[in-house]
Amino acid sequence: MKRILSIFLSLVLTAALLCPAAAAANETDGKDSDWLYITLDPGHGGNGAGGNDPGAISSTYGYHEADLVLKIGLYLKQELETYRNVHVDMTRSDSYGTSATAPLSKVENRVLFAAGQHSDLLVSLHLNSSPSQSARGAEVLVSNGNYRPEIAKVLDGVGTNILMQLKNLGIYNRGLVKKSSQDHTLYPNGKLADYYGIVRYGVENNVPSMIVEHCFISSNSECEQFLSSDAKLRAIAQADARGIAAYYGLQKKAPGEVDVEPTFYDCRHHWAKTSIEAAASAGWVNGVSAGEFQPNGTLTRAAFVTMLGRMAGVKDTDYTTSVFRDVPDGEWYTSFVAWATENGIVDGYGDGIFLPQNNMDEARKQNCTDDVNREDASLNSIVPSDPNVPYDMKEIIERVVDGGYFFEVMQNFAKNIIIGFARMGGRSVGIVANQPAYLAGVLDIDASDKASRFIRFCDCFNIPLITFEDVPGFLPGYTQENNGIIRHGAKIVYAFAEATVPKLTVITRKAYGGAYIVMNSKQTGADVNFAYPSAEIAVMGAEGAVNILFRKADAETKAQELNAYKEKFATPYQAAELGFIDEIILPKQTRKRLIQALEMTENKMQTNPPKKHGNMPL
Repeated sequence: MKRILSIFLSLVLTAALLCPAAAAANETDGKDSDWLYITLDPGHGGNGAGGNDPGAISSTYGYHEADLVLKIGLYLKQELETYRNVHVDMTRSDSYGTSATAPLSKVENRVLFAAGQHSDLLVSLHLNSSPSQSARGAEVLVSNGNYRPEIAKVLDGVGTNILMQLKNLGIYNRGLVKKSSQDHTLYPNGKLADYYGIVRYGVENNVPSMIVEHCFISSNSECEQFLSSDAKLRAIAQADARGIAAYYGLQKKAPGEVDVEPTFYDCRHHWAKTSIEAAASAGWVNGVSAGEFQPNGTLTRAAFVTMLGRMAGVKDTDYTTSVFRDVPDGEWYTSFVAWATENGIVDGYGDGIFLPQNNMDEARKQNCTDDVNREDASLNSIVPSDPNVPYDMKEIIERVVDGGYFFEVMQNFAKNIIIGFARMGGRSVGIVANQPAYLAGVLDIDASDKASRFIRFCDCFNIPLITFEDVPGFLPGYTQENNGIIRHGAKIVYAFAEATVPKLTVITRKAYGGAYIVMNSKQTGADVNFAYPSAEIAVMGAEGAVNILFRKADAETKAQELNAYKEKFATPYQAAELGFIDEIILPKQTRKRLIQALEMTENKMQTNPPKKHGNMPL
């Protein structure tokens, strides 16, 4: 036990010493004093279908734009790498580019290359040209800001600083150029896209991308003054570097200073970078792939005990036999799980999983230490008396299932529907529930797809289904209807009707219209349906129904009819009389009644008509 305590104490102390406070995160105004990744794109060149692309050509001096900007790019790379924590990639380092299979002469490929390098900035280097000898100066082509304005802000800042430095060389400042699409190309938000391809593709791929037109190659005077020697080209590159350095606050390296790049590119700007790098250096953690750590990802139990084991000096060869049937021999975590189990750090969940081994088996029943007849009086007050007030359906679920443990699945997608696994009386069950706390629990396209897929999954593995229902209907609107809400809603009907496992339903409040039908109603084959006294099973809400039926009546008549409608229809009793509800229960009895229903349907045997397969709506 002392050994285990020392391990945990070591973990806590290490975290305290290594982890910087979240408030000390080094992000300021979109800039970061930590590592900066830049891609330089010497324009033209390439090895496209047309062969070498020279770009603009000086008719007097014979200079080729592609050759001059390549020299500027190479000088700029050298200069930028004299600053601390700067990594520079180039789309080409010779006249013909670096890729024959995906020629970087294509503008989009240059941006994709920068995105693949996780670049913070793409600078495309060019020289301008004009039929007029009087045209002169430098300009920087940047985003119009119609989409991802934070990118436009970075480009404006970097571009302004570069132009200031070029002006100091004597190059006239033509300013920032923002031009929108001339052929009505739009960004995803419906606004006009940028005109220049490399800028537009950069915005679309979330890589700030600019074009620097340094001066006019068509001007004899600017050729002579700025382009006529390697020393002058180097001066332009140095000006570009000073502009970039000024915006990002870069500092020059000391003599002999060598940078050490981060192990993981996705931790470069993360508040825990120092701790992650230290843990990686100590051999406690590995990335999920080369250069990728996913610092905000979910830490699995296997990964956690592996880190503990490595901190304790355990080797992956020390333990070779798995202790859980869902932990295979020979996996990277097998030895560490076995070590953690032997030392009392983990003990699993009994059988460890909610699912059976195959579709012909059933999930193993666990010993249940939670009283199967337990009543929870707090359930009586969770559903508000006002039908328009939201509440969290997960509060009901967690008070009903064994030990209050509900394993939710896909919790951040289509939050208006809840799906997940739990146990009831030791039995594994799948739960489908409307969530009144999000979009009032309505069914939309995403919720329909999420629920129907889960229902069919549970049916595949013989897992009983429990539905908690509070649904006001399907989400209306042009977008939903245009994208096939009826077809997607039909998937839930199909899934419930097709399922042969035990199917139970608890109606907590609203059960309106077609949405009531699809949420495991008696009409779609539910085995046992319960309802709270607060349940409303009707075509629609009372106020909506009265406003339609008595739209021409006066206020007094409408009030009388509203009360009559509530007494007759906005209750579960008429539905119970018609056989659509098996029992009206007090909320506190939910757990006991559901477990009794599961026991009653435990030996349910149902087969669908023999056929190759059904034709599910897609």
